[in-house]
Amino acid sequence: MREIVNLTDEELSKSKINYREKIAAYSKQITDKNPRLHNLYDAIESGKLDVDNINSRIKQLREDIEELEKGEHDIEYKMQNTEIKQIDFNTVINYVKELKPLLQKGSIEERKLFISSFVAGVTVNYPEIEIDYTIPEVVAKKKIS
Repeated sequence: MREIVNLTDEELSKSKINYREKIAAYSKQITDKNPRLHNLYDAIESGKLDVDNINSRIKQLREDIEELEKGEHDIEYKMQNTEIKQIDFNTVINYVKELKPLLQKGSIEERKLFISSFVAGVTVNYPEIEIDYTIPEVVAKKKIS
């Protein structure tokens, strides 16, 4: 159990770094594409190229930049609105003690509700699986028979 808590703490620490790396990657791609778009506009303004010949390329570059900016904003939002804190081993032990009866004796609906309370999503990108989760809240004390 302690090893799982330590591994989770390591992953949480890496999350913030991972967010920053993703933002930097988006920013670099945007920085790379913007000059291309400006060069196309300059070529049109100087009369070197005809608008009809490069219209689709301009449209594609604009769409690419907008998509990258959206991705960058999404990561920034997630980073700002995700509190990353270390997990206390004793807290995990208390969760396990309180939730063990639910997982052992609860109905399928109760188990599903519990899991959905802290698992926000699962992304499968073979061979990797990413689980987006939060630390579960301790459920109200209820005797499960």
